[in-house]
Amino acid sequence: MMNKHGGKRPGAGRKKGVLNKSTFELKQRAAEHGEEVLNALIRIIRSDDAPANTIVAACRELLDRGFGRPAIHVEAVEVNIARIPWDELREISRQSIEKSAQKHKELIEGRYERLGIKREYHSD
Repeated sequence: MMNKHGGKRPGAGRKKGVLNKSTFELKQRAAEHGEEVLNALIRIIRSDDAPANTIVAACRELLDRGFGRPAIHVEAVEVNIARIPWDELREISRQSIEKSAQKHKELIEGRYERLGIKREYHSD
């Protein structure tokens, strides 16, 4: 039975316990070279002329395979967002523009003065 509105259809998809046929063969072939790959990583780690970043990457790969990747824990955080009144937002914006103009004057126009360069325009 097709669901005319999209979404999950009853009985659709791969059943639990059935292997993914598209990746099963690839995983099986890769597993045949597992020992060779691990030995290559160990050679990189023990190499005197391998760059540090390559050694770190090889260590990470070995640790991930030996101990599994570290679990990531995410805590739920409750956030209450209060609406800021328009007049308060306008004041924040005005102060921000004022501070930007002041920094511009200090950094850019001050540079001209320090270097003794005369110019025709001013930011005011």
